Amino acid sequence: MSNFFNRIGLADMEKMHSAIIGWIFSDENKAFTKKEKSSILNSLFYQKSSEESLVEYNEINVLVETDNIDILFLLEDVSGNKKVIIVENKIKSSQHSDQLKKYQSIVKKKYPEHNQKRYIFLTYSNEEAKCDNKEIDSESWTEVTYDKIHDKLRSVLQPKLYADAIILDEYLKSIESFITIKNKFLKDHTSFTSVFTDASKKKSVKQNEEKDSDDAKFISENQLETILQKMLIQDIAKNVSFGTHKFNISETHGKAQISIFLGSNLDSTDSENEKIYFDFSFQDGSFKIAISKNYSGSEEEQRQGFKIIENNWKPIMEKYYKEFNYKRFNNSKGKKPRISISQKIESEWYKLKKEKLIDLFQEKFDEAIEIKKELENRYNKERIQKQIMPDSGLAISIACNNLQEN
Repeated sequence: MSNFFNRIGLADMEKMHSAIIGWIFSDENKAFTKKEKSSILNSLFYQKSSEESLVEYNEINVLVETDNIDILFLLEDVSGNKKVIIVENKIKSSQHSDQLKKYQSIVKKKYPEHNQKRYIFLTYSNEEAKCDNKEIDSESWTEVTYDKIHDKLRSVLQPKLYADAIILDEYLKSIESFITIKNKFLKDHTSFTSVFTDASKKKSVKQNEEKDSDDAKFISENQLETILQKMLIQDIAKNVSFGTHKFNISETHGKAQISIFLGSNLDSTDSENEKIYFDFSFQDGSFKIAISKNYSGSEEEQRQGFKIIENNWKPIMEKYYKEFNYKRFNNSKGKKPRISISQKIESEWYKLKKEKLIDLFQEKFDEAIEIKKELENRYNKERIQKQIMPDSGLAISIACNNLQEN
């Protein structure tokens, strides 16, 4: 698997991937003709129209790392039509905040003369683009994988003895090695124990450890453990029915995590101030159900949220969590307005086959929905009891007075 690009640690160089892709379509690269570059661009980024695939471009200008956009193609076809293609490039990192919406806004304002705009989310991990910004542009983001980039370029590249073709051939070999590892892992993750045991280790530590296979060595050298974990979790999630509930895949300390938003309790409360949020998550063999309020708010909002969680929900969660077969109650750290209960399935959960994990995820998610309902019911019952019977003696006295008045 070793070649020049793998040797220099290409997996950790997202900007270099962007620069190479930009170079491939620039005038400086002689491995492809202008017509071939047009065909490749259309095949990769315009898939809906057969007419679009035949368009040839007189001008292909490529900008890399401009306005925080990874790759920007400014195109003009033989008919004078101007187009722009925006590529957000993700190798091991994930999209964050509203960056995709931001890029749409930038391009809309900066290139108004380009009447056709195309938004591409380029990913190694098959991650889905999360953006719905119809008020800015009717075009949505389209996912394109490095697998597709590799296959298309390889199908067009002809053996040539000059430098550009040789460099491109080496680059494609490097991409192919990453794709091969991904496919092997997703086919049977149980053969890749180090992906789960080494993820939190520093690179210097892993370099001094013996690996049991060339694949494990390649993963370690390129620090692919976390991104491969994310791929597995994403693959599982696609086969689990979450209904309308959205999920997000992230990581902490090298361990992939999936969080599913279960919704708020607003329907069962009288006050917006009492609104709290439920979420269900999985990380490193543990399922967790959490309650939070104002977790990302200002210090004052978090203080108020902490008080509501501490006074209203903590007693209920602590009292009943064992009935749900959850083994641990997790208090909030410091004054953060969040509490949770957790349940570890087993320490070597990654040795379970994917089919078993899918069934387990479905079972625990369905269970989490029922636990949320039960916690809400018990909260509402106790809230009503506190309102009606703050003091039994006082309640009896009030009742007697009402009878006398009648």
